[in-house]
Amino acid sequence: MNKDSVGGVLIIGVLVVSIVHRKFTEGILELLVHLSRPGSTILLLGGVVLLFTKGYGYSSLALALLSIYLLKDMWKWSQARRIYNDVQADQRRFDPSLSVDLQWAQKSATHDAPELLTSSKSENMLVFPPSPETLAKLSGE
Repeated sequence: MNKDSVGGVLIIGVLVVSIVHRKFTEGILELLVHLSRPGSTILLLGGVVLLFTKGYGYSSLALALLSIYLLKDMWKWSQARRIYNDVQADQRRFDPSLSVDLQWAQKSATHDAPELLTSSKSENMLVFPPSPETLAKLSGE
């Protein structure tokens, strides 16, 4: 057997193990997702093209089959993972430890009473509630 046949048989063996043992496939998919979907697609299909241009026809055909199997699962799997993460982010709104709105509704979040940062003796600034003299002056009495 030449190198091309041995390489093709090894790649087909990886394909068979991937089909039979789903955990093995998930491990490969985890590695591919770290490269991103486009990056792993380029890597796998680039490997097929490289093997074919080097004259390893059987190996490139076997890698093409493995690539199709993995990429089909990876694109679906990463899409499902993204949807799961989006749903979890949406559900975090209802966690009282993370949602300010829920903390205010449950009165578990409080703040200090507002304070006037300048002195209230100023003639130009209207302080609420106004003094009876200021109110009479503003009312035109």
